[in-house]
Amino acid sequence: MSSDEDKELALLEAEQAMEFGNVERTSSNYEAALVFYEQAVQIYRTYGVRSGEGEALSQSAGVFMVQGKLDEALQRYSRALVIQREMGNQRQEGETLGNIGITLRHKGELDQAIAHYELALEIHRNLGNVRYEGITLISLGETYRQLGRYPEATAHYEKALDANKEYGNRRAQAVILNNLGLIAKAQGDLNTAINHFKSGLTITQEIGDVENQGTTLGNIGDCFFDLGQLDQAQHFLELAISICKEIEYLIAVGVFGGSLAHILASQGAIPQALELLAESEPLVARFPQEYGKFICRKGLVHHLAGQNEKALASLAHAREIAGELKVQPSSELQTYITTLAKATQ
Repeated sequence: MSSDEDKELALLEAEQAMEFGNVERTSSNYEAALVFYEQAVQIYRTYGVRSGEGEALSQSAGVFMVQGKLDEALQRYSRALVIQREMGNQRQEGETLGNIGITLRHKGELDQAIAHYELALEIHRNLGNVRYEGITLISLGETYRQLGRYPEATAHYEKALDANKEYGNRRAQAVILNNLGLIAKAQGDLNTAINHFKSGLTITQEIGDVENQGTTLGNIGDCFFDLGQLDQAQHFLELAISICKEIEYLIAVGVFGGSLAHILASQGAIPQALELLAESEPLVARFPQEYGKFICRKGLVHHLAGQNEKALASLAHAREIAGELKVQPSSELQTYITTLAKATQ
């Protein structure tokens, strides 16, 4: 067999590995997907097919993101970005810059995330790529929301809503409505928040977007908790956790597990609440923003359990995370910290 034939067969094997990886990823078989993507990376690198190598690196990075392995994801996205720039592929460069921004946001490096989103946004606009312009505006809005800069977040979400309506991206429209709900919730307007969440939920149900359906149900549950309607809150949170477990959306399982533990503790079910916290914490620990809020929930559960030293330790831990993230006084995390601080006085 000639070297050309060897190359042809190898590249066919790489294409099949990518296809198998995509199938496994869709089925949430993440470790199997990574094996196939890595196989494709090695073949493409051996035969100098840079475009294929970059695509395989990006796909594997996406899997690491879902698993919460942020350093691994960032490393692979960065390698893919080098290749895309070498090849002058601006479309993929813009997409990868956006994915790097998402990874940095989850790591709590919000200023760096914004810088990468802005670079991506410029590329998408220059290319007339309305779809990814809309997606990047959502990411910018989310980052400003986490910083507590709500007017800037809302402005970006509204621009994103226009772009995604123009493109016809209903999934993105649901995400934006969910995030506008989170802003309303953070500002104490719980009824407006629930209305936004329910509007987004309707879309996710119509289009079969299970992941965002689970997230939105959990957010509705959190609103009902803040309204003091614990039975309603528990109902929505248990639905959310069930859905997110089924699709292995583990960070959401952990986040809403913390919320449900707080409800259980409020109802006097302290042992069950503490057990649920222990199960949920490892699922959130790699995501600093969400982990800080989880630690505050944990502190409130310990306070309700009469374990004041542990509650104060949680408060100190949450403040440490907030300091590392340089959060602003109006941020979600700082609001959680203030709530815990008042409870432990």
